[in-house]
Formats: sequence, structure tokens, C-alpha cells
Amino acid sequence: MIMWFELLKKIQDVLMACKVSAPVQLGAVIPQHAAVDEIGKIMLVRGSETANDESIENELLVTIYLEAWVRNDDPDLSVGSARISELEGQIDAALKQMRQAVGSLNEDICVLNGSNYQILDLKVKQKTGDLDALRPLLGSQYTIECRLFDLTREGGIY
Repeated sequence: MIMWFELLKKIQDVLMACKVSAPVQLGAVIPQHAAVDEIGKIMLVRGSETANDESIENELLVTIYLEAWVRNDDPDLSVGSARISELEGQIDAALKQMRQAVGSLNEDICVLNGSNYQILDLKVKQKTGDLDALRPLLGSQYTIECRLFDLTREGGIY
């Protein structure tokens, strides 16, 4: 199924349209090898796909991981914390905007054209300091849960 790749691209498009300050890439590398600078970097990574509700066979639960990274060489640790907090705020605002667009059935946002799936909901299940963070790199990891509906099956929303 290519729906997970279309979902990653859709989240990337939304983050870029909301003008988050850090570049957004699909896939992840070890942060120390990602050329993270003070502007930061956002990496979107595939998680898992599972049936969400056995009574609704065409609904899937997809997990996506978003990693946000910044670099801080300042000896004052609060400078880096402020920067990752600022980037998180931008990401949070973009994901909230995306969730609202999905909820209002904005087809530009909720339909994954390349895979015939529709996003029913998208929410952040967890946000935590990334365990790979090692000064001068500071990171956060989001666990994003998305409910998708297969539009090719009978009973579709559209």
C-alpha cells in the first residue's frame, strides 16, 4: 500500500504551506549526520498501519513519527530549549490547522489522491524529547495517529 507515503507527503505539504522555519524531509537519518543547523530540520518517518476497527474493514490506523531537530552551540542551554520550543510551536500550529481542514472535509487536505484513501482524523498521541538528542543537537519526537478510510470500498464518505 502506498497510502503511508501519500500521507507523509501530505503532512510535508501542510508543514511547508504553513511556513515552518525548518526544512521538512521524508525519511530520517541519525541526527548527527543530518546537517542540522540553528534553523533546524524536520524528518517524517513511517510508523505502522493496522486495522482500526474490525467492524469497519476499510478503516486503517496509521502511525507517523515526526522528528524536529535544532542545533545550539551557545553555552547557555536555555537558548537551545527556546529554539526547539519555537519550532514545536510552529509544528503544533500546522498540525492543528491540518486537523481542522480534515474535520471540515477539505478535499485538498483530507483526500490522499495517489492512494484513494481519505484522512478521517489526525492527532498527536505523544510528544517527547528525542532520546537521540545529544548536545549540541536538541530534538523532539511526535507520534501522530491518523485514521484513514479506503474510498474504493462501498460505504465511502464521498
